[in-house]
Amino acid sequence: DKRGKFLVKAKTLSNEILKAEKFVHLKKVKQGVIKQIYSEDKKCKINFWRKSLFKDIYVRIQVDSTAKPIRSNWVGLAYDIEPRDVYLNSGVIIHLKYPKEELEPQKLGVYFLNGHGRWTFIDNKLDTTRHSVWARVFSLEKFRLLRDDIPPEVHIIHPAPYTTIRDDTPKISFYVRDRLSGIASEEEIEIRLDGEKVIAEYDPERYNIFYQVKEPLTRGAHQVSIRVRDRSHNVTTYQTKFWVQ
Repeated sequence: DKRGKFLVKAKTLSNEILKAEKFVHLKKVKQGVIKQIYSEDKKCKINFWRKSLFKDIYVRIQVDSTAKPIRSNWVGLAYDIEPRDVYLNSGVIIHLKYPKEELEPQKLGVYFLNGHGRWTFIDNKLDTTRHSVWARVFSLEKFRLLRDDIPPEVHIIHPAPYTTIRDDTPKISFYVRDRLSGIASEEEIEIRLDGEKVIAEYDPERYNIFYQVKEPLTRGAHQVSIRVRDRSHNVTTYQTKFWVQ
């Protein structure tokens, strides 16, 4: 391990020179060596294995005191891990501990702070014996645990709810979006038409899923339903009717 020192200088309006020194602890990780590194509070752990690195690096984990859990879905503190400019070969595992009294750990996930200042979901593998959530990452960033207990947003686009249409082969479409953990794949979205499951097409970039009816529908009432589950196991169900003239 290595202890580094940074010297910061600043000049006031009266030309007075101010100096400040800051010491940081750097931990050396050698290429091809299995190693575990912990934060000072032992609530963040990084697992390196033999193929994690292209070269030796010095790692620093700093508890970010500026990112305290001021929001209800923030769990614990944020951990700023450096160096940021090193690409990892086969990645490392980030473990973040959650409180033992946490009632719904399956709602937690590992997130990183992206370049736009937004916390972005990575993964939510759960280790209940160690009270931690872990994720495999390929770069060192600022990480934290967030709780997602908000179900996905679902709105029908067409046909409008409880309306009458003339087209007997309509394109049934929904707006589907989850703003935290996200929707893993189209397999987490189920659409049924008159009780029968249909195969729909999902466009995650536009938050849209649709089903093109192929066989003409009979005149009268038809029921359409959708069920969506996000990565934190929150579920939204929606059901409506429309009529074919």
